[in-house]
Amino acid sequence: MDYKNLYVLGDSLSDTGSFIGILNDFSPRNVCFSAPFYEGRSFSNGPLAIEYLANKLNLPLKPGWQCDVFYKSSEQIGTNYAISNASASEISTPLYRYFFNKFQLRNQLNALIRHHPDIGEEDLFIIMIGGNDIMNAIFDKYPLQAIDRAIDEIYRTFACLSDKNIKHIIVSNVPNIGLIPAFVNKKDKSILAAELTDRFDTELTNQIDNFKRKYTAVDIKKLDLKSKLNEIINSYREEERNIRDACISDIADHQDLKMFLELIITGEFKASYNPGCSEENICDYLFFDYFHPTAEPHRIIGDYLYKLATRNL
Repeated sequence: MDYKNLYVLGDSLSDTGSFIGILNDFSPRNVCFSAPFYEGRSFSNGPLAIEYLANKLNLPLKPGWQCDVFYKSSEQIGTNYAISNASASEISTPLYRYFFNKFQLRNQLNALIRHHPDIGEEDLFIIMIGGNDIMNAIFDKYPLQAIDRAIDEIYRTFACLSDKNIKHIIVSNVPNIGLIPAFVNKKDKSILAAELTDRFDTELTNQIDNFKRKYTAVDIKKLDLKSKLNEIINSYREEERNIRDACISDIADHQDLKMFLELIITGEFKASYNPGCSEENICDYLFFDYFHPTAEPHRIIGDYLYKLATRNL
């Protein structure tokens, strides 16, 4: 069979324009992401993995969202409801309390269902979220409980989709957060990030197994993004390409409420190449910035995602 529609829930690894669309609704200026952001809207220098999947399936992928912030509503009907900075569960830092919690998984799902009440068994759902939960859990007084809350929200999403007669779900675990440039050189934080990533993966696998036992009519598959990124890292290492450093620095490297309000007011999302990286050699870098991969890893993961999506069809 062919899928009728492709729907996506997630964070910046899959955001194809929702975040910048929301910013433009709230900013008095035209918010723009400078080069080398792909098409001025994604945290990479090329198409994202989910875009490769959509192209191979020949299905449209349009950013969609609905959120209310600062007593103002922002909304667009689409198929890709992934939003940068989104988490699976609520996070208590000021920036999340005031803004980013509006993007969390539950709100994405509610917006999607409101916009598409006719979703059903011929549709494919992709869920790729959890990295922001892990990164914030690193600084949480009770990090394991923070991970468990995220997993509970993801399981709730499974159950809600099943109630809507969804039969095809792919859910991703999270790459080893301890290996990204934001943490790899901070030994204690890197070790804790790796431990929390493992905790997330173990609990996600357990909940997928629980879901399969209870909802036998749903074909739910796990995208092992953690193992896939490890394979890519090993390949880059063998080719003596850069696997530790961020190619660029951008505003996402130092998130706080003041920074975010300045972004809305000025409309500027600036990026600059770090020493050693340039437009000419960015392809030799695994990491685009301190959190996100460059274009080639997205292509590899997109091909892997397509094989998973079409297996046993």
